[in-house]
Amino acid sequence: FLAPAALRDAAGRAPDNPDYNPRTLRIPPGWFKAAKVTEAQRQWWELKAKNFDSVLFFKMGKFYELFEMDAHTGADVLGLQYMRGDQPHCGFPEASYAPHAAALARAGRRVVVVEQTETPAGLAARNELRKKQGLPKAAVVSRGVVAVLTAGTLVDPDMVDASPDATIVLALCQAPSDDPSQLILGAAAIDAAAGRVAVGGWADGPGAPRLRALLAELRPVELVLPPAGDEGCLG
Repeated sequence: FLAPAALRDAAGRAPDNPDYNPRTLRIPPGWFKAAKVTEAQRQWWELKAKNFDSVLFFKMGKFYELFEMDAHTGADVLGLQYMRGDQPHCGFPEASYAPHAAALARAGRRVVVVEQTETPAGLAARNELRKKQGLPKAAVVSRGVVAVLTAGTLVDPDMVDASPDATIVLALCQAPSDDPSQLILGAAAIDAAAGRVAVGGWADGPGAPRLRALLAELRPVELVLPPAGDEGCLG
């Protein structure tokens, strides 16, 4: 299902479909059982399927683990060493979280941080309840997404201090205009680390010279645009 010809998003759409959502992945029904996937690996795949375009930092004990295609990214971008085994796998201790997360985000990757949301004692209590309900015993603690990091949304001091230059996220939209030669644009510039937001709008001419000047001045690390075809999308 990861082969280019078989790839589908959660709604079953192929990459050549205009509505294809690259953030999601369809895992065929019955694959977990057929592949004898462990409960922890099932957690990883289910979270990966909802964040297919991202790199998961998957917490296991005192380490963050990267699996499958994420392991290749960790090796290529962060210089992590592969661990032994047939499955692509690498990781790092939790003390190295901030520099690795910041480096990956600044390299243009979307980082999804998955933490253990249950202690071993909590797991034991949950299994007692499951036993009373006639349910099978859970083998691993619960995990969930606790953060999503991108180049323009880093606010952790340990990440920001390593690169103090402003990192701007710029959101743009276009309003309808009765004059086809005129563009009515709106923008919101956000410096997440400094907690600053600037909002404005203007009329621009052919070729959008004022927008070009704004982009040259702010040098945003991320752009947020309405999807093509939606109201407010830039023509």
